[in-house]
Amino acid sequence: MRKSLLLSLLLSLLCALSVSAKKSSNIKCELILNDGKKVEGWLVKEKSSSYGPYMVKNATDVVVASSAESKDGTNYNADDVKEMKLTDETSGESLVYKSLHAVKSFTMPKSMSPSPKRYFWLVMYEGKKVTGYISMASTRVITGVRSSFTERSLPFSYSVDGDNIAVTYHVPMGGTVIGKQADLKRMFERFPQMEEYIDSKEFDLKAFKKNPFILLEKLDQILTSGK
Repeated sequence: MRKSLLLSLLLSLLCALSVSAKKSSNIKCELILNDGKKVEGWLVKEKSSSYGPYMVKNATDVVVASSAESKDGTNYNADDVKEMKLTDETSGESLVYKSLHAVKSFTMPKSMSPSPKRYFWLVMYEGKKVTGYISMASTRVITGVRSSFTERSLPFSYSVDGDNIAVTYHVPMGGTVIGKQADLKRMFERFPQMEEYIDSKEFDLKAFKKNPFILLEKLDQILTSGK
């Protein structure tokens, strides 16, 4: 699904969530639990948590009811769920989330040290061996001794088949960011060919900023080629 379409769908679902507290829910929720059991119902509400220096925000819990009219339901934590699918019954569009850890705070992505708990990550790119996600974030930007503003963005993350961790590799920010390529190399340090690619003339930083998923397309190409 194209990025613009998914972003529009994400916004529509967020609007639907805010309305669902006032009337019957139109967001169908399907869960696959760790033991393989499937749960179907209607999304009543969700709880989110932020982590890391960029305050990346993802859902950690969802409350699912047996009927669209009910305001009470069962709470499911991301630690107990493998995958979640939310469907807007009005439009018929769906969003899929995978339950994964984040990279533990104050550790490098190469170590693949998991955060204490798991989060729901919105799937936005699916390759043969690589999956890409988007989240939400808000960062306080200091502009003076007594002045600052909050910058909101959509961070990009990825996981490779077999990983239980999503690595956040890009948080869009306004202005000029010094050392961006060096930072990207750290995010893909597990893959020497990716480091070489980011250092090469083939890598276009401007094109990357327009579509951060091009790095995941390259990683998927490397992993599927077997070279």
